Amino acid sequence: GSFVLKTARTCGGFTEKGIADAGALIFDVGDTPATVWVSTLDSQPIASSSRLLLTHLTDVQNSGIRYAQQSRKTLLAWGGLPHLARNGKAEIRLAVKPAKEYKVYVLAASGRRLAEVPTHVVKGRLAFTATVDFCPETAALLYEIVKE
Repeated sequence: GSFVLKTARTCGGFTEKGIADAGALIFDVGDTPATVWVSTLDSQPIASSSRLLLTHLTDVQNSGIRYAQQSRKTLLAWGGLPHLARNGKAEIRLAVKPAKEYKVYVLAASGRRLAEVPTHVVKGRLAFTATVDFCPETAALLYEIVKE
């Protein structure tokens, strides 16, 4: 039901529900299965990176996709655009220093900043909530984390 990956510049994992501890990144997806990972964009270790990308992926499917059974083992039709993302949230706790100097922005798929995400510090870690429905115009799957 879960796995984690821990390296100096990328960590995260998948869990069907609850909390996953990937070292520098701890996340809680509640009851919605999701994959969450963070990677540095400046070749520095996560704790000292000044720019990171966090991805929060729930179940993403094409519109009109069809399967032969509920378990989705046999694909009958690929479907098409637009893609549909299952709504979900992940409580994020990221070990960056000093956590209070970081800001988080939700990104469009193009990489354009859409909005700033509220943050706080919990036990020395940068904390925020990643939610698929953060922006009304698009699914929020990508987050830029920057030291400012």
